[in-house]
This record gives sequence, structure tokens and C-alpha cells, in this order.
Amino acid sequence: MKLHRLAVALCLSVATTAALADSMHNYPPKETARAESVETTQSAHVWQAPVAQAAPTGKTRQQVLQELKQAERDGLIQHGDNDYPPSESRVQLNKEKYAARQRAAQAQ
Repeated sequence: MKLHRLAVALCLSVATTAALADSMHNYPPKETARAESVETTQSAHVWQAPVAQAAPTGKTRQQVLQELKQAERDGLIQHGDNDYPPSESRVQLNKEKYAARQRAAQAQ
């Protein structure tokens, strides 16, 4: 008998959840959906001249690479998530490491 009650309760909860999930929204609102479809239908038949696309703004790859190199020289490049923003001691250590790498590269 307990198993029967458990099965009935489970079925009722599933049916109730599905019914409430479907009935508690009004998306998209019927007025908005109708207005958008009318605008789309009307504007679909109007020809518009092509507009020149503006060139993308921002930095070039070369500019970003130069900034990264400068940040590495200044000791600001992060090597992990533990010290952000880098402390003065970390910046000084990074500068020393960069200088040592440059000396090693020039020696080769």
C-alpha cells in the first residue's frame, strides 16, 4: 500500500510540475510578437542601399605585441594567479629575470 501511495504522489508531482512550468509564462508577449512580425513583413520588401562598413577599430596585432614586450620589460607580466596585481618585489624580480634572459640571449 505504501508503494502505491508513493507512486501516485510521484505521478502527481511530475504532472503538476509540468503543468505549472508551461502555464506560468507569456513569452514572447502576443502583442510584441505580432508587432515584430508586421514590421518584418513590411521591411522585407524594401530595398536598401548597401552601407560601407567602417574599418574595425582597436589595436593591431603588432601594437599588442609591442605592449606585451614593454610590459615584460617593466616587470608587469604575471606568472600565475597568486600575486595580482604584482607587488613591488614581484615587479623587481620580474625585471631581474627579464634582464638575465636578455643577457643570456645576447651571449649566444
